[in-house]
Amino acid sequence: MFPIHIAIEDVAYYGSGYDSEVVCEDCIRRTPLRLFAPRNSERQVESLINAQYPKGTLSGEQRRHRLVSICDELRRTPEMPLFLQNEDWPYCCGDFCEYFGFPSTYEESIRIGLEMQLWEFGDKDYREIYGDMTLQPESLKEVCLFRCLTCHRKVFTWQMT
Repeated sequence: MFPIHIAIEDVAYYGSGYDSEVVCEDCIRRTPLRLFAPRNSERQVESLINAQYPKGTLSGEQRRHRLVSICDELRRTPEMPLFLQNEDWPYCCGDFCEYFGFPSTYEESIRIGLEMQLWEFGDKDYREIYGDMTLQPESLKEVCLFRCLTCHRKVFTWQMT
């Protein structure tokens, strides 16, 4: 396949029904981000903003600006790490956390299950959800590690196959 060129009006009319592998890079770069289909994690942004900025701390316009800014950055972020069931990007301190990899060994994976906070659409207690089950995924890439760039708290997600 070779790149095709699209008009911004076509994206606005058809949505993001184009395969990113066949659309040329210049067309992707010049198309306003809000014309592409929203990422699943964008549904979390309003909760993220509400948690960081209680009612009355930001005006409606400031909230909207912060929401658009976060969503734009999220749309510029490659769709990784591996989210098998759904995209559930952890957030903390008013922003999405940084993805920094996955466990390198099964021993490290087991320690992560005991030492780090599980993230599953919010902070969860790993033992409440999985009981005595150890964090031994079929593939180590099912366990994704994140850290907050503000407070440096670390969390993990586990999306089993």
